[in-house]
Amino acid sequence: MRKRRKRRRKKNQKRWVPVAAGVIALLLVGVGIFFGMAFERVDLEKEAVVAFSGFDRKGSVSVDVAPKEGYEEFYSTIDVSVSSNGALSNGDEAVVHFSYDEELAKELRLMVKAPDKIVPVEGLPTATAVSLDELFSGLSITYAGVAPEVTIEMANVSEDPFFGNVSFLVEEPREYYNEGDLIKIRAVFNEEEALRLNYDIEQGENGYEKSFTVTGVDTYLKQGSELGSDQIAALSDAGKNLLHDANDYGLRIFSEANLMPIWVNNQLTFQWKNPSLLSMYFHTLKEEAADKGMHQNDMECVYMATIIQADGVSCQAEVVVRFTNLIKKADGSYDLSIDTGEIISASYRNSNIKQLLTNDDDYVTEKLDLI
Repeated sequence: MRKRRKRRRKKNQKRWVPVAAGVIALLLVGVGIFFGMAFERVDLEKEAVVAFSGFDRKGSVSVDVAPKEGYEEFYSTIDVSVSSNGALSNGDEAVVHFSYDEELAKELRLMVKAPDKIVPVEGLPTATAVSLDELFSGLSITYAGVAPEVTIEMANVSEDPFFGNVSFLVEEPREYYNEGDLIKIRAVFNEEEALRLNYDIEQGENGYEKSFTVTGVDTYLKQGSELGSDQIAALSDAGKNLLHDANDYGLRIFSEANLMPIWVNNQLTFQWKNPSLLSMYFHTLKEEAADKGMHQNDMECVYMATIIQADGVSCQAEVVVRFTNLIKKADGSYDLSIDTGEIISASYRNSNIKQLLTNDDDYVTEKLDLI
């Protein structure tokens, strides 16, 4: 009895073996079909197309991955980074790294392979070296005005199709410049175009920047002692030539001297006679007063002169003539501003004149040594 049962079990087991094998085979086929048909395969390493640009030592790799139809949204999430991009040399190996939206890939049933792509760098051309001097060679700087009130104007005069399109910008621009001031100018250009032309443009300490010194300009005179004897004589003579009619000061001077003025035909008759130079004072505007809109310098010539009226009554008085904004030209000559000369004061009392000459907090006063 037991032997018969054992025989039946063995027969049943033999019957189930092929059935089980068939079921397993069907499952495997189903899983294969599911994974093979339900998921789209994406291999970013193989799909990526690379191209080189730039030149040896400043090469770049661009990477393009064309989207598969129907999966544009996924492909738009792909981000590509390249090691040392922009500074590649022939013989280097650029590493292209991919990242993407993994959640979206799952939603779209994409099987994505994205290992790093190793790209040997080769075929980059040799660069043409361009110095800072060459970059700035088209820059023309024009100065206008008189230091310390110089303005600048810049223009690019290069006819080269690349260098002629370089823009020049002043760093920390000011309204006015003085002689000797340093102007920092930055060159701005199309760097992509420079790479396309294989231009390796030199950079200084502060990039594409170069400094220029304000030179070769007219300057307002800073010291009266710079003037020679010829200039002193010219100013002295110009001041004397202004001493004719004295009616503007006659009444006050005669009053100070206790003299009686007269009128002829209801008019005063005061005249200056025989002026002689006593002293000269040069005034320079202080830096802290530069924004007050005052003249930059002046020369005040002090004369002793006779003031006389029609009846012959006269006295001695001191007269001050001022010339403003004397200029030392770029060529070393002088513009003494003779046309600015004017009598600014006259007095019988010397104390009044001294106070006028030295009592101005906005100017530095220098008395000239006359020979």
